[in-house]
Amino acid sequence: MTIAPCRSLSGTEIFTLAQFTLVGCLVCVGNLLTVVAVYRTEALRTTPNMYIVSLACSDFLTGLTFPFYVSSIVPRVEDMLDMSLFNCAFRYGALYLILSESFLCICAISVDRYVYIKYPLHYHMYLSPKKTGLIILCTWCVSIVVGTSTLLTSTWPGYCSFFHVVSKPFQLYFIMPFTATVFVLNAIMYGLITREAIQHRQRIQARGSPMRSTIRYKSTFRSVRLFIMVYGTFVVCWLPSAVVNILGNTNGVGSTTTSISLSLGLLNSGMNFIIYSFMNKDFKKCFLKSSWQCKCSVVGSVNNVNVSSP
Repeated sequence: MTIAPCRSLSGTEIFTLAQFTLVGCLVCVGNLLTVVAVYRTEALRTTPNMYIVSLACSDFLTGLTFPFYVSSIVPRVEDMLDMSLFNCAFRYGALYLILSESFLCICAISVDRYVYIKYPLHYHMYLSPKKTGLIILCTWCVSIVVGTSTLLTSTWPGYCSFFHVVSKPFQLYFIMPFTATVFVLNAIMYGLITREAIQHRQRIQARGSPMRSTIRYKSTFRSVRLFIMVYGTFVVCWLPSAVVNILGNTNGVGSTTTSISLSLGLLNSGMNFIIYSFMNKDFKKCFLKSSWQCKCSVVGSVNNVNVSSP
């Protein structure tokens, strides 16, 4: 294959590359803060938050790959991707690995919350930290298999195009049913969770339960509402990409539409940090504390420099 001479980048391409590189950095920082917050704050070291850490790790990896996806607009990088099936297919394999982990993790969260609200007295027996860790390990193993399968089933027409590199049967008969199953299962689980929460509130009101039960119910419902927001944001960001994927393998879609839908999905990786900041007071407190300590460290360093200056 003959490589075309490299062209120079336009102003729009430079701006797009810089913008997504910045967003990727912010996504990495936000999710790294989430992991640090859970590690450093005792109130956040709970079983459900083990899933949050796993999801944050997946989103962190997504942030690292941001420039890689957008760098295809750089002539030399685009040529490098076109020269090799592995170079081209690797980024899509990595995408499906990370995306599968996010799907499975959100699915596991919905099941976890349902068990918690349905069987509160036996929750720690059904889903202990050890069992939760094993579930998370399994989700990563399955995700690695999905990512590897993307590489093994890829085809290469001599240029790097999503709908020509990722095998059409693999997308239509595995990825699409897998995605649809996760969406439907989560919708069903959160529907059941909402029903249980409403029934629980009605029982509290009917029996005139003590203040402790009322406080516990409000705390539980806040946790459920947080995860519903995480799932809702996930659907809003990734559903357009799923629809474009179906259309691209049937009727065909333009490259611009594909890029926009994929970019929207990738941006979801930075949304969870924002949701935690606004909807969970423990996360918010820890994030503000970390920011304040960072600010104090910078000010202290500047002061030390000023003092030692002649």
